[in-house]
Amino acid sequence: MVVLVSCSTTDSSAGQYTAIAAGGLHSCAIRADQTIACWGWNDDGQADPPTGQYTAIAAGVSHSCAIRADQTIACWGDNLFGKVDPPAGQHTAIAAGNSHSCALRTDNGIACWGTYAAGLADTPTDQHTAIAAGSDHSCAIRTDDTIACWGDNWAGQADPPIGQYTAIAAGSDHSCAIRTDDTIACWGWNGYGQANPPAGQHTAIATTAFHSCAIRADQTIACWGLNDDGQADPPAGQHTAIATGHYHSCAIRVDQTISCWGWNDDGQADPPQ
Repeated sequence: MVVLVSCSTTDSSAGQYTAIAAGGLHSCAIRADQTIACWGWNDDGQADPPTGQYTAIAAGVSHSCAIRADQTIACWGDNLFGKVDPPAGQHTAIAAGNSHSCALRTDNGIACWGTYAAGLADTPTDQHTAIAAGSDHSCAIRTDDTIACWGDNWAGQADPPIGQYTAIAAGSDHSCAIRTDDTIACWGWNGYGQANPPAGQHTAIATTAFHSCAIRADQTIACWGLNDDGQADPPAGQHTAIATGHYHSCAIRVDQTISCWGWNDDGQADPPQ
């Protein structure tokens, strides 16, 4: 059954959001009042968020996770392999993949939970500043701005290039990151051009199964890769945050409203206003 989740509010911040995440067939965002709204496919409860206030959000294929205001983690949706059973403790960043989830602890160490196949349990032990989770691999940015990846590496998706980076994203079988000079590097499977980024400077990056998107320095959006449902055909205008689902994409405009595009059969590209 398809369940579209949205909440109305009389607050002056109605329709305004500060963070966005796109999963397989659902999307989630954090409102300006720090509560969560989710919409789209909800067969496993992945679009049925808990109450409370949150500071960061992540959406996997069939589950979602968020960091509460007290820095603890809440997850919901499909719990195959235990991917919605987060560890206790305080965390600063969150990522959700296919069958696992990862977070950064306040000591900059990495915690992952869910499936332990394909080396996903072999998390690096040094300190990190950013985290990303793909289908069967994960990546993180170390405190020296270099990248560590682990897990399945059949297409080189866990074999990052040398260099220094400020942002990281992990798709199904490819990964992308923003270098310290604001250009993009991608690696891994490139069957649809999803690992072939445009030139130029960018400030945010998102990847998924077959396409990738980024926000340029002028706050417009660039997308590349598979575009059979319009998921790589972004709207004009300026945006501050970007997220990519399997066949749809979403972004937050500079006025803090949300725009989504691509496949919308389950309402995943129809955000609440």
